Amino acid sequence: MAKSRYPGIVLHFLILISCLFWTGTIQAGEGEHMVENDPDKNVIIDQRAFYDKNKKLVRLEADSDQDGRVEAVQFYGDGKLSRVERDTDQDGKMDCIDYYEKDIRQRQERLDKHKNLVQVTRFSKDGLLPVSMEKDSSGDGKFDTFCTFSKGLVATLEKDTTGSGAMNVWVTYKEGKLVTEKRDENEDGKFEQVMDYDDEGLALKSRHDHDADGFFETVRVYRKGEILRQEMDEDKNGKVDTLTEYENSQPVLQKKDTTFSGTMDRISRFKNGALEEVLTDADQDGFFETVSKFKNGKILSQTVDKNKDNKPDTLISFNEKEEKEEVRIDSNLDGKTDQRQFYKWGDLVRIEADSNHKGTIDTKIFHSKGKKSKTLMDSDHDGFFETTQIHDDPAWTLVTRQDVNRDGGADISLYFSDAGLKKKIVDDNADGKPDLIEYYDAAGKLIKGCEDSDHKGWTDLCWIYDDREEAVKAEQDTNNDKAVDIWFFYRNGSLLRVEQDTNFDGKPDLWEDYNEVEVLVKRAKDLDFDGKPDVTEQKEG
Repeated sequence: MAKSRYPGIVLHFLILISCLFWTGTIQAGEGEHMVENDPDKNVIIDQRAFYDKNKKLVRLEADSDQDGRVEAVQFYGDGKLSRVERDTDQDGKMDCIDYYEKDIRQRQERLDKHKNLVQVTRFSKDGLLPVSMEKDSSGDGKFDTFCTFSKGLVATLEKDTTGSGAMNVWVTYKEGKLVTEKRDENEDGKFEQVMDYDDEGLALKSRHDHDADGFFETVRVYRKGEILRQEMDEDKNGKVDTLTEYENSQPVLQKKDTTFSGTMDRISRFKNGALEEVLTDADQDGFFETVSKFKNGKILSQTVDKNKDNKPDTLISFNEKEEKEEVRIDSNLDGKTDQRQFYKWGDLVRIEADSNHKGTIDTKIFHSKGKKSKTLMDSDHDGFFETTQIHDDPAWTLVTRQDVNRDGGADISLYFSDAGLKKKIVDDNADGKPDLIEYYDAAGKLIKGCEDSDHKGWTDLCWIYDDREEAVKAEQDTNNDKAVDIWFFYRNGSLLRVEQDTNFDGKPDLWEDYNEVEVLVKRAKDLDFDGKPDVTEQKEG
């Protein structure tokens, strides 16, 4: 806080009549006359003195800057000075009034442009030094600032900054220099800030209660008015959890206990007030495994040393917008990068990995809009990515395709839902058309399989399986009209019955039954195709 002084104001007007150079006497009114004085004889009146009928001075007006307007008026009673009015801002209105008794100033009042009283100062017995002052700093018509003085120098100050009528700032001084300052901003009776000053009136120590709960969680120490150290106890357990050191009022070092465990696990270094380096000890074992570098206050790179061998296992680089650009990872801690992550506008777009740590990329993972979209894998590490996984197919949780013969087409395709594998497609002759399609239930068991027996381009034989994955039924299209014309039924893996549509009208007209060793025991034929057997032949079996 700046020093506050109210030195005594002594107005000296030369009123010794014997020393005046009178230019003339003008009658001012009944029983009163006025005398004008132009000592520099420039035809501009500098002073006007008004006298009563007993030739006693009653008023003295002065125009010291010779602009034709009176800046000061002295009033007299019984020949003694009683009041002085002044226009201190030269706006033509008197804004400062000093009151005298026996020629000794007692009080000074200051007015605003609307003639409202905004400040009252009272003086010592000799009228030279202020002893108290009241001020309306907000212009609301109420005094909100109160000062006392000692030997003309401010000693105490109380202030109401909210206009509530209650004081919320208290300041003490010694020989005009600050000693303490206390603030109760929310007027709850508890100080949110206490400031101590040294012998020179410069900041020495401050305490701060940021959440107004009565506990000073921040302490700042100063040297010659400049901050030297800041201590913060955010969890209010009586222990410092953030310590910041300063030079030339700028931070140079900060130690922080981010988990309030009692261990400083993050160290920040600054240069010219800008963040330069951050060390992090995530597991709080005393080794700072993560190092972040900054330039112009922006993060430039970050390294992680998981095995604490003082060799980075992970290196992250950032662009000018502090967005990730690339991450290099040594996952097996052999000193070699085996995974690289690439970013665009801060979003992950691609991962390349050497999963067997042989020095060759065998996995590529692509991301889109923050989600994994496609994975390429070289399972045999020969440089050809034979497996493709699709992660963003709207119909499936995952689609996996394998190009076994390296012709660019899928030889095996697997379709997964949240429950697991649901469908498998095999193209064994590489013509781009399914030769085998298998379907699976929620438990991952085979429930149906369809084959293209002679590679005609569509499946002509389908198998139905029970919960033991044993065939219970088969359907076949023998004439390639894409309609089933023969049905096979099984029990415990053995053929039980065959139904056939020999005239391809969609209904069976030939029935065959087999025993447990798959020997034909009965045959029936519908000769007129009315759906009923006309001829039945029983076989021995």
